[in-house]
Amino acid sequence: MMASFSLTTDLHHHDHGGGGAATSSSLTTPSPPPPPPTPSNHSFPSNPDDLSRFLHQLLISPPPLLLSRPPRSHPPPQPPLISLLDAHHDLLLSAASSLGFFHLSDHGITSHLHDSALRESQTLISSSPRDVSALGFGHLDDDEEEEPDGRDPIIVLDADDDSAGDLRLLEYARRLKKVGLEVLGLLFGGNPFGEGERKAKCLMWVSSRATAPPSYSGGGIGEEGKVRIGKGYPYVMGLQYEGKGREPSWVMGDSGEWIAVPPQDDSLLVTLGDIAQVWSNGKFKKVRGRAQPSPLPSGYCNTSGCISLSMLITLPLDSVISSLVPSVVEDSKHQRTDRADNGGMKFRPFSLEEYAWRVFHECLPLKDPLARYKI
Repeated sequence: MMASFSLTTDLHHHDHGGGGAATSSSLTTPSPPPPPPTPSNHSFPSNPDDLSRFLHQLLISPPPLLLSRPPRSHPPPQPPLISLLDAHHDLLLSAASSLGFFHLSDHGITSHLHDSALRESQTLISSSPRDVSALGFGHLDDDEEEEPDGRDPIIVLDADDDSAGDLRLLEYARRLKKVGLEVLGLLFGGNPFGEGERKAKCLMWVSSRATAPPSYSGGGIGEEGKVRIGKGYPYVMGLQYEGKGREPSWVMGDSGEWIAVPPQDDSLLVTLGDIAQVWSNGKFKKVRGRAQPSPLPSGYCNTSGCISLSMLITLPLDSVISSLVPSVVEDSKHQRTDRADNGGMKFRPFSLEEYAWRVFHECLPLKDPLARYKI
């Protein structure tokens, strides 16, 4: 009764204030919305268990739609830029242990000397596209001799060979050798070639690639099957000049992945090789084979491809490769060392001649060539 009285009073008050002929009978009261569906609108299951499940389904809302995030593409590791004038030992060791390569600045090698060596090497490789006698192998495979079109244009010069004449390329190689030996002294706590049984052999590797390295796209690598990597050779340290405007170089990391390394202007890309990893008893990472520079945009390309220069500091072919710094390996479970078994060595000694021949002819295999010598 009270609700009906309130509605009538409100309507009467509205008639007096309106000034028109509107009456309560002429007003249209909006109809209330239809009641929400209740269980009375449905047929109930007669079984109590079915009824319980039915009510449970009405009360529970559907689970939210979960969208899976696409996997994040991790950027490739970028090496530090280390100054040779103020080389921080900890940073140098960290780069050697975690990456196996880094940039080196303040090395004293001018871009003018590098450009002169590059022009001179282009002339050499055009006149004599194949000369690897400095490696000491004596001859090439018969298959390579029979298929000259399939051979990679390579010239290898011994930086200490005075019979090669007065070449700017050799001067450039000797400057790189001096820098490399200084860096190796910092890494190994002294010149590793200081003892009588070890002598450095420094090779200037001039190559012309007709095909480009893998293309970098979103953290991935392009079609590797169509890429000719070229010949490789064991070394302790490799050095390549990084000029201005260069495309990224490519290195194959210790685990076999390709890594794009954007250049640092007028710096050197320093890579540690398989011999350095054995010498450090596995402490240092390595780069498999030589770093592969991208095609040069500055015009140093001809019909045979683009010229690249790599200084490889290695050993004479009759050397035996073994660890220089054996480490004590502790078994966390048994709290013992393996020194009694193998002296802490992680690699068996091996002949460089046999190993170098295999590496040179396998053209950078995907399998780690050092795997067979690991203990």
